[in-house]
Amino acid sequence: MEWPKTSLEVQEAVALVEKGVHEGHVPIITDSIFCLRHMQHLGYPLHLIVVRNPIAPIGLVESRALPKWLGNVSWVLVRKVELDCVFTAHLYGTMSEGLEELRFFKNTLVEHMSKVKHVEVPVQIVDKASAVDAIPASVTDDTAIIATDSLDCMWKFRNNLRMVFLVEKPLLLVAITSLSVNRVLEGMGQPAFMIVDDADGSCLWGGFLRPSTAIDYRAAFRRFLKGLFKVVATLDVPLEFVIMEPGSLIDSIVNKSAKGG
Repeated sequence: MEWPKTSLEVQEAVALVEKGVHEGHVPIITDSIFCLRHMQHLGYPLHLIVVRNPIAPIGLVESRALPKWLGNVSWVLVRKVELDCVFTAHLYGTMSEGLEELRFFKNTLVEHMSKVKHVEVPVQIVDKASAVDAIPASVTDDTAIIATDSLDCMWKFRNNLRMVFLVEKPLLLVAITSLSVNRVLEGMGQPAFMIVDDADGSCLWGGFLRPSTAIDYRAAFRRFLKGLFKVVATLDVPLEFVIMEPGSLIDSIVNKSAKGG
């Protein structure tokens, strides 16, 4: 089946998930982009669809790609716990049990998605090569790039969102926001590239501002984005680790970017 490259309304996403299930796919929902990226690292072939409002990705994996010992899996819930992910597979025995699980999943998804709403913005699913050009080109003097693994943190941005990109592989969610998304950014009044993730229930921030108006910030952001892609493609870790790692992975990315690495 074909997978859309733009976001869907909740009911459209539910219908596509149901079609995918009938064609042999298992839906996966999560609170963290890292957990889906972790599945990519483990070698699972993931397809992605994105709900438009609130913005949320849903993964689908072919059932035959899952471990045989699991048995019949109807859907999977994955939650980030510290620097790891906890998987909960919902199983079924008979066909009627499978249909009941699918019905429960759809109802849960609709109920969950109705709790958070924000201003609707363009959402694109892009490959890495396209993202490297499209994301920095979307930044203006009064906006910031925010790469995040946490859906809860992104939903807190709410009406400050301008545009959202879901990069397919390595999986990364990147938002273009107004500077008012953060008091420090708003006070500095400079374009910024920030990394945000959930840490113990609060949103942890890292990244860098344009150091001076003489700097071509779009080119700097492009180099930083390429460096971030290399890090998350190599290290199977959440962005929380990238922000907090002693010796600062962010500083390393910035320094390599400045040298053209």
